[in-house]
Amino acid sequence: MAAAALGQGGGASTDLPAGGQATAAQVTEPDRGLDVAAAETQTAESDMRARLAELRDQAAEAEARLTDLRQQSAELERQVSGLTAQRDAAREEIAALEARRTEAEAALAQAQQREAELRQGLENATTRQTAAEAAALDAERRQAEAEQGFAEAQELRAIAEAALAETTAEVERATAARTVSPQEAEPAVAEEQQADASVPPPEDTVTADPPQQQRPAATVDAALARAPALGSGPQRAELRQRLIAGECPAEALRGAYGQINRQSLRVLVAELGACG
Repeated sequence: MAAAALGQGGGASTDLPAGGQATAAQVTEPDRGLDVAAAETQTAESDMRARLAELRDQAAEAEARLTDLRQQSAELERQVSGLTAQRDAAREEIAALEARRTEAEAALAQAQQREAELRQGLENATTRQTAAEAAALDAERRQAEAEQGFAEAQELRAIAEAALAETTAEVERATAARTVSPQEAEPAVAEEQQADASVPPPEDTVTADPPQQQRPAATVDAALARAPALGSGPQRAELRQRLIAGECPAEALRGAYGQINRQSLRVLVAELGACG
């Protein structure tokens, strides 16, 4: 358009008015205005081209940035998808762990209940065992008391039998001593003097003690081995002979030792009996 204007201006400058010739000043002034306008138009066109190029560059940069943003958005979407999958997997794992924890808690509760039952059973068994042991100890104590009472009864019986035997012997000796009294001796002497000298005098009749039943030597030796406080001297040998001969343990102890040891008598009575 500027070129057309310039062309038109150039054509006009060559066409002179028909009525006369133009002066140089009249011809130069319009040309100068046209040149300025053309220069301004060219400058404006240059500015517009530069601005257009700048806008195109900005558009290219914006397009490139938009492409980057799209790529970043796609990458973020992929990351979000991966994180979502991880989240779902984590939720499933947490659910599985919760289920396992519930099962473990149930198993622990059962184990604790079983432990409590076993502990209660153990306490009950311990209580029964303690009661049984106490009953056994009481039974042993009563048995020991019964055995001790039986041994003491046997000992008292043996002592009583020994005392009875000794008293019986004393009574028999006293009876034998009274068989021939001084008052009865004088008539007997007179009668004997009147009797024939060839007739021998009658022998004294003394009631003999019943024979004692002897004991086996092995039985006596076994009893002596168990009896305490007997020693190993001649008194023990005498006691052995008396027991084998059939004497009562009490009489044999008194005859051999001069006294009666209750512990020794208890064992001898238990092994050999009160009397033979």
